[in-house]
Amino acid sequence: MKPPHTSLTVVLKEEHTRIREWEERQAKEERRRRAQLRVSLPDRKIYGQRQYYSW
Repeated sequence: MKPPHTSLTVVLKEEHTRIREWEERQAKEERRRRAQLRVSLPDRKIYGQRQYYSW
């Protein structure tokens, strides 16, 4: 069994800024990729389009 311990994490301001900028870049790339995905249109009835002959 391990004895209980406490950890302390120090993030410098510059490091925090670097992490935030990286996350913003990742989010921007993700939005760009999602925008490029082709979303198929839902199936719906077609009105006003039929064969010119109807026999």
